Amino acid sequence: MRAPCVFLAVALLLGSAGCATSDTAPRPSAQQIADLEGVYALSDGHQAYLFNMDERLYVRIDGRHQKELRVAGANRFASRTGDVVITVPADRGDDDRILVEYVRYPGQHPPLRFASRPGRGYLD
Repeated sequence: MRAPCVFLAVALLLGSAGCATSDTAPRPSAQQIADLEGVYALSDGHQAYLFNMDERLYVRIDGRHQKELRVAGANRFASRTGDVVITVPADRGDDDRILVEYVRYPGQHPPLRFASRPGRGYLD
């Protein structure tokens, strides 16, 4: 009986943190997808690919599993499980930088905090 309790505690923590999105969370608009599509060079040397597939926004970090992103708040997008969260600065303007936070599993480096598109430099 211990496993269900741990699962419930984790689910409650993710839900209360506002990181995870539900299946009923709205999908990004076509304009939001168009604004975010591209390859972003992450400050840890990895790359985040944001792309449109079937009018949905997806992210793939270094060719690993892709995750669908849903709207998780103003200028914020998250995967259903909350292991990928992208925040777009409200004052972004012509600057293509975004905040990318994602979970790295055992054996990987600590979580990444910032990212930018190639040719735009890095934000640390």
